[in-house]
Amino acid sequence: MVKSKWVVLGVIIGVIFLATIWSIGNGLTSVGRVRESAQGYADEALPAILAGWNADELIARSAFELKKNVPAEETRRIIGDLKARLGAFKSVEKAQMGDFEMPGQSKSGPYMVAPFVANATFEKGQAVVEMKLVRQEGKWKIGNFFVREPSASANR
Repeated sequence: MVKSKWVVLGVIIGVIFLATIWSIGNGLTSVGRVRESAQGYADEALPAILAGWNADELIARSAFELKKNVPAEETRRIIGDLKARLGAFKSVEKAQMGDFEMPGQSKSGPYMVAPFVANATFEKGQAVVEMKLVRQEGKWKIGNFFVREPSASANR
């Protein structure tokens, strides 16, 4: 009888151990899928916006908060100024993802932020594109979008 109690206890501990390992593995897989979806969205969004300096593409992909803080006409003006300074789009490197942030909740529920940085080449020179993607309600949107010329960064 004593041996069977130890066997049952061993089986219970083994099941708990396996369930814990499975949960951790499943969580890591979920994080990997979210990272992949953010990377895919960034890789698709950057060329779509930069090719032709498409302000309407940026507006369509913008989170509510960005649209609220930077109205469509202001976005079009900023994109027009960037086009005049940098010229036509030539290429963009694969965006490098920073660490996820989980700042909390917005009016629409919990959200996460994925920051990206990419080097881009234009007719008149290089620039660094910084973009923060916001995931709300299962969809990625652009929360921030900056194009910084290297000379502008050096003067800060």
